[in-house]
Amino acid sequence: MSEVASYFTSAIMREFRGYPLYSHLAGEVAKDGDLLALVERSGASGRAAQLLMAVVHFLLLKGRDDSGLARHYASLAEHPLPPEGAFAPFKRFVQANQNDIVAILGSRELVRTDLRRASCLRLLVAEAARQMNVSRINLIDAGCSVGLNLLLDEWTYEYGISSNLDCAGKTPHIGIEARGRAPANVTIPAIVSRTGIDLHLPSLEADDDRLWMLAQVIADDRASFTCLKRLLERLPDRRLRLVAGDVAENLGEVIDSLEAAKPVVVMHSIMLNYLSEAQRQKFFYEITKRAESRPIARVGMEIAGADASLVVAIGSERPQTVGRADIDARWVSWLR
Repeated sequence: MSEVASYFTSAIMREFRGYPLYSHLAGEVAKDGDLLALVERSGASGRAAQLLMAVVHFLLLKGRDDSGLARHYASLAEHPLPPEGAFAPFKRFVQANQNDIVAILGSRELVRTDLRRASCLRLLVAEAARQMNVSRINLIDAGCSVGLNLLLDEWTYEYGISSNLDCAGKTPHIGIEARGRAPANVTIPAIVSRTGIDLHLPSLEADDDRLWMLAQVIADDRASFTCLKRLLERLPDRRLRLVAGDVAENLGEVIDSLEAAKPVVVMHSIMLNYLSEAQRQKFFYEITKRAESRPIARVGMEIAGADASLVVAIGSERPQTVGRADIDARWVSWLR
């Protein structure tokens, strides 16, 4: 199997797991020499599978002639056709638009926002505040995309028997399956400042920028697509301070810009595996160094095998694993 093909088979086991359309398409692309050659020509790297699916979704959202492909997308069709018949129109679409697809693959970055992950980040922020014994925090999201998860304290949640996402009301409601004991008595500290940092901070000034954010939602996930579309209409939000910068090189400056000695919680989700080992160590160092002068914690939801590990690290202490979750937060196993 070629390296490019392995990107697609890997995505089936992780990012696309539980999503029938993208899993089927990725499996077929992994066996198709023509499409693999196109992806390789674009220079796309380890996230090639997610990028290709996002680019095709993006062009469909722009109304590009699809020869029936859009009828398989839950984000575009009220009653989508089964995924088993999607690959033939998918390949025709990619080949008919290959010049645009190669160009976009080489120029766009993945800055996906997954709203469901807020249900896990909320637990982690509450646990960090509990362990630090603080009631007010400055919240930083490292790898923030458009910064929506910085508003996690304003949404409603249910940790129960099923996963759902509803944005019909004024604020999103997130339901997540609790495997084992459901989290209880979750107390979120008051968030006095909300800062996001991302190297590829999305611009939302043009229609294409907003469409690109929507295109990165897995098309099977109609609820996330609909909810993100509604929330993007509310941005920019003046309460959010978004900084364009490298999470390893610039995080220290962001922390130091906050009011001195006030508690800080740095959160991140599905971000560390896209950093080099040197970048990860620099990221950790910038946080532990600040522990000498202020209360600070790092909380993370990061890939561990096929799922995600939920981690809390207080100051310079060793990280504690406090739970596990589905990568897209459809379920959580909380250990506290």
